[in-house]
Amino acid sequence: MGLNQAPMVVMIENHRTGLVWLNFMANPEIASMLTRIGFLPDGAHTVNERSTNSLAICAKARR
Repeated sequence: MGLNQAPMVVMIENHRTGLVWLNFMANPEIASMLTRIGFLPDGAHTVNERSTNSLAICAKARR
């Protein structure tokens, strides 16, 4: 198998089973880093001021 095909095999396995992602997220350093840079767990949604303003501008443009 060539070097250019190895990442494809990893991506296929991750799509099939999620094994790569689960092993990556099992590392406690990764979870704490994602929290520190502002990522939220699935289902936790927030709306920041910039996106709220963008929505208001879009709403005005539709009128």
